[in-house]
Amino acid sequence: MKNIIQNCKQQLKEAGIESWNIDYLVLLCAALNKTKEEIVFADDNIELSKEEVLKIENFISRRINREPVSHIINHREFYGLDFHVDANVLDPRPDSEILVFETLKIAKNFEGNPSIMEVGTGSGCLSISIAKNCPNISSMLAIDISKEALEVCKKNIASHGLGSKIATLESNVFSRLRDEKFDIIISNPPYIKTKDIEELQDEVRNFEPRLALDGGDDGLDFYRQIIDESPKFLNKNGFLIFEIGFDQKNDLINLAGKSDFEIIDTVQDLAQNDRVVILRSIFLAAE
Repeated sequence: MKNIIQNCKQQLKEAGIESWNIDYLVLLCAALNKTKEEIVFADDNIELSKEEVLKIENFISRRINREPVSHIINHREFYGLDFHVDANVLDPRPDSEILVFETLKIAKNFEGNPSIMEVGTGSGCLSISIAKNCPNISSMLAIDISKEALEVCKKNIASHGLGSKIATLESNVFSRLRDEKFDIIISNPPYIKTKDIEELQDEVRNFEPRLALDGGDDGLDFYRQIIDESPKFLNKNGFLIFEIGFDQKNDLINLAGKSDFEIIDTVQDLAQNDRVVILRSIFLAAE
């Protein structure tokens, strides 16, 4: 067993996988259905079946090809919860937990029971994390243009027992909404400039859905659309909360300045990069 462990480490390291010392352990745990402790302290005399060896080889080969670990094992931890992920959804990032945290602060202090909509839900990790941690939410709607992404989202909603609280809708931004109104709209939209996609890491460029990455020529296409169209779907003094790219804060401030929203706050992530912009509607303030 220890020879196999050492071989996995060596293959990943030689392939230039920077996180080899973590990845080998996660992959072996998943392949053998064992805990990290069982792998680390494995007895030399443990023999693996042919099927187990082949599964390990398959997992290591896929990682060497730069497939994300989360796609190989179909799991990703986010905000202390476990999510099913695959090639149809964007891999949940720790930076996105800032958006969850800021939304929870607003929702928990809301007068009454707020309703929330997420635009571009993907795996559903944002909506589910918010719903699990904020019982006073009246309802949530998670929308996405991708039918495949919504299937992943529905699976995660069911696994977390939130089928009665979170509804889903296949929609290109707001195109299939009618008279629905919400107190809070959140979104982590595609925000990578089209020309920059080819410069992304192999794990992102080759294995994550381009639909969830491409924000147009300047990376702002979806921010513009959501800011322009969301007033029809927000209640008075409603909130619009975005995750943004590290260099997009001023762009969002400029867009908000030309709209019916005011900037309430901007929040940095743990690396001191601008990560979340919070807007509040002013278009009904005089009523």
